[in-house]
Amino acid sequence: MSGVPSGLKSLDGILHGFKPSDLVIIAGRPGSGKTSVFLKIAKAAALSGQYSCLYSLEMSSISLADRLILSETDVNAERYASGYLRREDWQEITRARDTLSKLPIYVDDNPTVSMTYIKAHCRKMRKKGMCDIVLIDYLQLADLSTGEKGRNREFEVAQASRQAKIMAKELGVPVILLSQLNRACEERVDKKPQLSDLRESGAIEQDADKVILVYRPEYYGLKSEGEPIRGKGSLLVVKHRNGRVGEVKFGYNESLTKLFDLS
Repeated sequence: MSGVPSGLKSLDGILHGFKPSDLVIIAGRPGSGKTSVFLKIAKAAALSGQYSCLYSLEMSSISLADRLILSETDVNAERYASGYLRREDWQEITRARDTLSKLPIYVDDNPTVSMTYIKAHCRKMRKKGMCDIVLIDYLQLADLSTGEKGRNREFEVAQASRQAKIMAKELGVPVILLSQLNRACEERVDKKPQLSDLRESGAIEQDADKVILVYRPEYYGLKSEGEPIRGKGSLLVVKHRNGRVGEVKFGYNESLTKLFDLS
């Protein structure tokens, strides 16, 4: 593959991996599974020998580590959270911890960082040979203040999006940037998101080389033939500057810690 793998073969079939200098936007409503996709990509990149730099403005590094461990095991998320674990659970967790500890993943969970900070830090990591892909969760939580008077939120988001694209080009690595969608998709019958639903700025879709929207019918309580749609979702590739767009089906477990291809 010519780019960094995503961990989902069906998605790689459309994108052929994430390429150097790509700005990739992954967007969805709160709770739709953006962070699960984020971690799936980070782990897949690390397993392929690429150094993954994660900047999590929403979740702590401990929470991310817990989710990564659960993604490597069949341990029930409720048991894991409560601490009521069986002997075989501990064996799985220990094995997962040992596997993950060897992967080249760096996590920065400072909640108040700006895009300028991320860019400067990634430059240092790149010089050390420890930055092959950058993942940021998520755009609207970053410190977007420009210090200029009279600048509105839309302008600040546009500036941050532009900085992310410049960072991708300067460092020569793919930058995966998570973003939120507005509520427009919830007014549609099928609740399916569209490119126009990107929140707060049209500049995001202009700067992006690829835009992927996370869609889970179960999130909205939708049914198929009278039965709730459970454990199935889609990644909608709605923009692909150098290739085709399309819809990729994926499956997931109840806790949304494991994502996998649906054949």
